[in-house]
Amino acid sequence: LKAASIPIAVLAILGCALLIFAGVQPPQEKVGYLIVLMILALTAFWFAMEGKIQIGAAFAVLTVAAVYYFWRDPESQFGLWAAVVVAVVMAALLFVLRGKRFHGPPIGDEIARRRAEIAAAEAAVGERA
Repeated sequence: LKAASIPIAVLAILGCALLIFAGVQPPQEKVGYLIVLMILALTAFWFAMEGKIQIGAAFAVLTVAAVYYFWRDPESQFGLWAAVVVAVVMAALLFVLRGKRFHGPPIGDEIARRRAEIAAAEAAVGERA
């Protein structure tokens, strides 16, 4: 969840923008909830940008849950579909970006493994250390 918290927060903000557009269309009974959603989404983005990834991810997930809660409507399934689409995109981003994140500098056995790989590659091309 750490690797994808910034994209999740961005998706939450984009979801709020979509809901703002939908909220200003008639009927306008739920427009007041947009302030709450935008604050949650921006808080998630702020925490993620400050490096507090876990808190940012929690706020982003909370925003998606709030989108579903505020926009569930028996006559219109907009809230459910919005939450499903955002959840699917978030899951896809999580799995795509998970392997690309920076894992930190090598430590312990990782250093020895990398040295052995480099030495093997150098020996394969005829270089000496």
